[in-house]
Amino acid sequence: AMADNASELEEELEVVRAIYGEESIKIVNRGSGKDDSEALLSFEIDLRPRVEAGAALVSVCLGVELPRGYPIEARPRVEVERSRGLSDASLASMLAAAGKAGEEHGLQEDGCICQVLAEVSEALDVANDVCECCICLAPCRPSELAVHPPCEHIFHSECLGHWAWLKDREAEAAVAETGDGTASQRDALRRELSEASEKEVSV
Repeated sequence: AMADNASELEEELEVVRAIYGEESIKIVNRGSGKDDSEALLSFEIDLRPRVEAGAALVSVCLGVELPRGYPIEARPRVEVERSRGLSDASLASMLAAAGKAGEEHGLQEDGCICQVLAEVSEALDVANDVCECCICLAPCRPSELAVHPPCEHIFHSECLGHWAWLKDREAEAAVAETGDGTASQRDALRRELSEASEKEVSV
């Protein structure tokens, strides 16, 4: 059984590294084998859509835990650690795909990590084609110019440009309003000083 054979588990992990890239996988925890409640292995994997360069609008980092008893007595557990440009519905679709693949391919002598990740990748590809602009809520197509700021949101460049223009106009209006208020206060103070000076001169 694979749960008893660390080399078979490592072989399965090597296949995952070969498919998704060494840099996309980070081992979080390797079980010591002393505690039955402890996971055999926990890792994070960064997934991007399988599209041409520059067309990826979304990404996801999954946390994968292989519980004690994997693969014959337990299925892998998958959760989203972080995501970029994905709606809640898209994330739910990916987790459902992972669960379905675990049900279909799990509890067998051969591990099912590759099948689970393949199903999640398929859902991620679909999500890449339907991710939404956070301003207009219309889909951002890979063929459209999109902006990915550090906040992890996605915007049509046109929508973000228009939003920035509106914010500039608001700022200019606020400065003009403040400037008018300051000028009128200044003028009122000058009038008071002038009136006070006239009263002193007349006394």
